[in-house]
Amino acid sequence: MPKSNFCIVLPTLNEEKGIAQMIKEVRRYFNGEIIVADDGSVDSTLKHAKTQDVTILDRKNAAIQGLIASVIDSANLTKAKYVIVMDSDFQHPASEIPKIINKMKNNDLVICYRSSLTGLSFLRAIVSLLASGLAYARLGKKFQDPLSGYFCVKRGLLQKLATQTKEKRGFKVLFELLKNNPNCKIAYHEYDFALRKYGVSKLNLRQIGYFLKAIFS
Repeated sequence: MPKSNFCIVLPTLNEEKGIAQMIKEVRRYFNGEIIVADDGSVDSTLKHAKTQDVTILDRKNAAIQGLIASVIDSANLTKAKYVIVMDSDFQHPASEIPKIINKMKNNDLVICYRSSLTGLSFLRAIVSLLASGLAYARLGKKFQDPLSGYFCVKRGLLQKLATQTKEKRGFKVLFELLKNNPNCKIAYHEYDFALRKYGVSKLNLRQIGYFLKAIFS
């Protein structure tokens, strides 16, 4: 499929150490539109991002901040038919982008799932397994890695999500997509989860609270 049909969204929050390098890495495999959706960084993330050929979405004054809101706003900003969402810390390898694009044909969503939990600490691996168990129970059907942060989706589904979800401050965008659109056509792509090169995990008690709220809503 033509790369002009795709946009890559890189949500950021205090990613100054790696964002420029991350964009350059994505450019090795993708020459289309890249949106850096910044959710109020207090470091020089935007300064470094602006040195690259990308679209900047500065959300520091947004009424609602959070990863879900950032991705939805990015979908409203682009004209691309499909949106690829990936982290900016190198845990999601950019080398998989061409393969993901090829799998979008005749599908609404491509979920990239981790081949293993290598790269996570023991505690984070346990938390990930527990969260996945809750997600499976809530969704009522078996999806591969429903909490993945690496996926490609039709832009229309993200725009639709704006009215479907009651909680946009959370960070599990894919879970909200599956919860509200369980019958969409899905393809899967396995990848090797990499070690985080820069930055720190954004998981905290507040985000856990948002996730639990999403589970029980």
